[in-house]
Amino acid sequence: MEAKHLTFSYGKNTVLKDVSAKFKEKGITTLLGANGSGKSTLFNICTKNLTPERGIIILDGENIFDI
Repeated sequence: MEAKHLTFSYGKNTVLKDVSAKFKEKGITTLLGANGSGKSTLFNICTKNLTPERGIIILDGENIFDI
């Protein structure tokens, strides 16, 4: 799975701005950060519970929002 250039805001509060990351298949990924740094927001975008304002999530070569 790969996140490319994600941007997401709650109202006027931008939580993610141009975030990109790659997650290895069959691996364990740990996200660490302060409260309010966007960890849960990133997870919710990767699981299609939230839709980013910009950017895409690629899984097996496809945008997850097209699957």
